[in-house]
Amino acid sequence: MSRQDLPEENVYFQSYLHKAGVRFHYNRVDSTVRKGFSLSFYVVALIFIACTLLGPKSADFAGIALPLSVLSFVYLAVYAARYFYYCTLRRTLRKQQPVLAEAYAVVLLDRENSFLPALWRGMRLKRAVIYKESGTLKPRFFLGAASRRASLSFLPGLTVQVFTDKRSEKLYSVEEESAVRTMPAKARILGRLNLTRGLNAGTEIRDSAKISPQEKSIYKSNK
Repeated sequence: MSRQDLPEENVYFQSYLHKAGVRFHYNRVDSTVRKGFSLSFYVVALIFIACTLLGPKSADFAGIALPLSVLSFVYLAVYAARYFYYCTLRRTLRKQQPVLAEAYAVVLLDRENSFLPALWRGMRLKRAVIYKESGTLKPRFFLGAASRRASLSFLPGLTVQVFTDKRSEKLYSVEEESAVRTMPAKARILGRLNLTRGLNAGTEIRDSAKISPQEKSIYKSNK
């Protein structure tokens, strides 16, 4: 997939950026915490409750109730343990000294879950804001929390804090919350600056148009 496949500005496929030399690790910490308990978790929880309550009361259902209840319990336990692990890790990481990074683009994660069929992977395509480390000649790139939302809040050059794990470069956390809160104010300031520049440019054009040919010739002779 190429950049031409996307009509939106500042949006790129992960495979395209990978070929261009932009490499980054998937942000499992923030993505897991933001996702929380998904629909599948609650569905399995209902299955576990049904097997626990109805299994002993139905002879026909008792044969599959025990295996289903065991499997669903294991799934719920692993899911909850993984979620709380990343919540704890996120709090621990954010106590470290952060590095600064700027919003670079929005990336479509078409390289993630590459083992899935192409059609299924396209239906489950996630996207995230990619951030470029500031103040270094060899910058690293970091992802914000991945999501399947159709659009993400993105402002080029927006500065965020990134908290990295000293032992593993794959583990990090991006503090996008404070950056998102400052975006509307920054956007309004940029809008006012652009508007002011546009008005000043228009005033200069109108003023130059009011000068008569005689005044222009006098001005040139004085120069």
